[in-house]
Amino acid sequence: MAVSIYTQIKKALQDVVAPELKEIKGNIKSLETEIKRLDDKITVEAKRIDDKINALEGKMMSEIKSLEGKVMSEIKRLDDRITGVEDKILTLESKMMSEIKSLEGRMMSEIKRLDDKIDGMGKQLEIAIEIRERLKAVEAKVGII
Repeated sequence: MAVSIYTQIKKALQDVVAPELKEIKGNIKSLETEIKRLDDKITVEAKRIDDKINALEGKMMSEIKSLEGKVMSEIKRLDDRITGVEDKILTLESKMMSEIKSLEGRMMSEIKRLDDKIDGMGKQLEIAIEIRERLKAVEAKVGII
């Protein structure tokens, strides 16, 4: 009898559990297939996103290079312009120094001329004073005063 209970329990378990186990195995297989499908889909999407990122990175690098070229060109243009302004300033400075030296020379000539004129007037003043003193002496001798 013990064997028959065992056999009966075994049969009952096989009748009840075996179909359930088969169904669970089928569900697991189905889930594994779905997981594989989703994994493949994720891999494809990740590749697509990577490709997009790489394309955008390439485009961005191209734009950066283009902007860098434009900026460098503008810097060169401004540098050339600054050099031109510096050259003009140096030319003006040179002209001003030349004009200052010329003006200094003319002023020194004029000062010398005035010094000579003052010296000449000093001699004339000395002569005039000497004449006045002689005239005074003559007037004193003659008694005009």
